[in-house]
Amino acid sequence: MRVCEGVCGLTNEGLLCRGCVCEGVLQELQSSREKLEDLWSARKLKLDLALQLRVFEQDALEVCSTLFLSFYQFYILIIEDGVVRYINI
Repeated sequence: MRVCEGVCGLTNEGLLCRGCVCEGVLQELQSSREKLEDLWSARKLKLDLALQLRVFEQDALEVCSTLFLSFYQFYILIIEDGVVRYINI
């Protein structure tokens, strides 16, 4: 004979009360929900890191562009007879 592990303690083999069936389904749903929440947390972390990387890349490009432009604001590039010279203004 099998004893129901749920609330009823039913002892007939192969039989479970509705409360026990519902309890089992609810436990499975809770377990599935916890797994999905863990997966979502991991996915959200990856998305947050990707966004931070993208923002960093954009900031780095902006800094490089600013440095490049500020360099050429003070120097004029002159090419004469294949020779490259920078003249400070």
